[in-house]
Amino acid sequence: MGLLDALKKGNGYKNMELNVRDIREYNIDYPEEGTKFSPSCGTINEKKNMSLFRYDGPSEEGKDTQMFVFDYNGVVVLAEMKMELARGEVHWYLVNLQTKSAVSMTDVTEELRDAMTEYGYEGYNPMGSGSSKIKVRIDF
Repeated sequence: MGLLDALKKGNGYKNMELNVRDIREYNIDYPEEGTKFSPSCGTINEKKNMSLFRYDGPSEEGKDTQMFVFDYNGVVVLAEMKMELARGEVHWYLVNLQTKSAVSMTDVTEELRDAMTEYGYEGYNPMGSGSSKIKVRIDF
């Protein structure tokens, strides 16, 4: 498959609402131990069994970053990201990546890049705000 075919095909991730049967609870222990999270929408790659969810729970005071839960084939990875808007583009920077499981962080980072590219500015938006027109740049 050539580069043009790969670009047409996309990376397999879609911003979507989850079916009730697909919602699961994540024990993320952030910002404190015992914290649980059950997202109802996210950036999903059904074929690879990988999902990205923005975590809107409490964060550390004074931080200008956003937290994401990345389900990497059942392995929970917390990703702290920084977003900047500049000249009609959204730029995502990786601040911190952590997991309690033994996985290749290089592989996780590559998949996270693809998921964040599809996530774009705001991920799944049932109102269809038009933010899909904003260019996305992943700087990690």
